[in-house]
Amino acid sequence: MREVYVAGIGITSFTRLEYPLVEIAAYPALMAMRESGIRTIDQLYVANMGGGRINHQTGLASAVVDNLSLTPAAADGIENGPASGASAIKQGFMAVASGLCDTVMVVGAERMREVNNLEATDFVATLSHPMAEYIYGVTLPSLAGMFARLYMERYGVTSRHLAMVAVKNHKHAMDNFYAHLHEEITLEGILDSPDASTNNPIVADPLRFYDMCPVSDGAACLILTTADIAKKTGKPMVRLAGVGQATDSHAVHDRPDPTQLTAVKLAAQRSMAMAGVKPADVSVAELHDAFTILEIVESEEAGFFEKGQ
Repeated sequence: MREVYVAGIGITSFTRLEYPLVEIAAYPALMAMRESGIRTIDQLYVANMGGGRINHQTGLASAVVDNLSLTPAAADGIENGPASGASAIKQGFMAVASGLCDTVMVVGAERMREVNNLEATDFVATLSHPMAEYIYGVTLPSLAGMFARLYMERYGVTSRHLAMVAVKNHKHAMDNFYAHLHEEITLEGILDSPDASTNNPIVADPLRFYDMCPVSDGAACLILTTADIAKKTGKPMVRLAGVGQATDSHAVHDRPDPTQLTAVKLAAQRSMAMAGVKPADVSVAELHDAFTILEIVESEEAGFFEKGQ
């Protein structure tokens, strides 16, 4: 298996973008091509979940290839819910590592602000089990609220602990040009002040407004390639050392313990095993924190903390 390197990157701001989805996807791709100097792409993977329903845009991968004048590069779309981007990176990794391709472009793009929050929430709710959950009005915030309540009762976690995650992430966003919200918040402001119930209302008990991520438009791109091609770019060599993926039961009630994210645990273990590292070796971890409770539990499942700690 060949080593895989990142030759170029690109990213947009995450906000409301007034451009067609295909242009949002193409912008970071141009950035990555400019940074790497690479103009020939063997394969393009485009990760997108909402294009067909929200933006009335299907066949996005082929449209991006044409928009970037990369024909006749192969193009494949990847739809795997919130894991679409990571799944596309894994596909790109395998294409280069296997020798099938020498240079692969991976793009993830969404334009979800084209619809209002109610429509976006309903669309994302289609991730739930269609017969056991969605038809009964289940949404992802409501599932996260039930998840948080059970976890809090089992491990003694409080709403204040959850709010600390939001405060930390908003603080980090202040130094991140690409972040959606540049708004520093405090525990006192979102929990203790007289206006807290208005400014930070309960949305899905016990989760409040600031326990949830905003709905964003945005895109990012990686160009993955071989060691030889990466060296020719003259850029620092960044190796994609490991990937991992796993799947749990679809319906939450089928899982033995709803407070466990078994797929996250297995995916983390597999990627670290491939990379030859342990949790203690990791300096920076970026987790899927659609809700504050998820960051807490995912950090435990990835091995950075003991359960409930």
